Amino acid sequence: MKNFPERLAEIVEKARAAKPDATTASVSLHSLDLTSLNDDDTPEKIEALTKKADQGKLGHVAATCVYPKFLRQVFNATAKKDINRATVINFPSGKGDPAETYMAAKTAIYNGANEIDIVLDYDSFMKGDTAAAAALLRAARKACGEDAKLKVILESAAFDDYHDLYAAGRLALDCGADFLKTSTGKSAKGGASLEAVATLLEAIVESGKPAGLKVSGGVKTVGDCAQYIALARGMMGEDFISTNTFRIGASGVLTDILQVLGAIPATAPAAKPSVPATY
Repeated sequence: MKNFPERLAEIVEKARAAKPDATTASVSLHSLDLTSLNDDDTPEKIEALTKKADQGKLGHVAATCVYPKFLRQVFNATAKKDINRATVINFPSGKGDPAETYMAAKTAIYNGANEIDIVLDYDSFMKGDTAAAAALLRAARKACGEDAKLKVILESAAFDDYHDLYAAGRLALDCGADFLKTSTGKSAKGGASLEAVATLLEAIVESGKPAGLKVSGGVKTVGDCAQYIALARGMMGEDFISTNTFRIGASGVLTDILQVLGAIPATAPAAKPSVPATY
């Protein structure tokens, strides 16, 4: 990442040394937004997702994240278990009209969502049209009101300069984001990176706003989770590692979590970090 500050580079390198263990796996489970955002999703696949969301004595995930058409099904399956219901709007392009964005968020909340993940119009932002990008975020914020948290997806891999990603994060926070989220997981440019997460955490700190962070895009192992948890803990303190402020958005990582916790047999040698991508 261009112009990435040395002060953050040192913190990132310390986090990169974090190793997976059972404690990290347990934290990861409770921080997980268990996600299915595939074109071939079906009610049967979403039913399987909701069953995985509650792991009995091990606890349950923080949230499920599905397309809006599955929200009622997810609500019926998980609401009594205190599992949050997230959905996406203007996904994954970030494009949209403010009025349509408002209605999409309102409809999703009516159908059971209590977390709305909206994609920043990063194309407009990088072209200098911050007003257009802000208008969509403010429309979603207005729709959420007190009924739902607003999580803004920055698509961090689309930014190759620290200053631009930092500015995008600050814009999202100024527009009322409750969480900054790294990625859609759909970009050909990649997903999350330690550098991007450090940049967004710094934006949160310097904004003075009580916002959280969601790491998503390319998180596949407990080793990956360990590095992001170490980075967030190092920059924000132990109390930040809570479902109210720290999430991991993924689907496949649950298998590795359960293997590390001994809940299911390991099918491969102990998980190693698949080093998060750098720019």
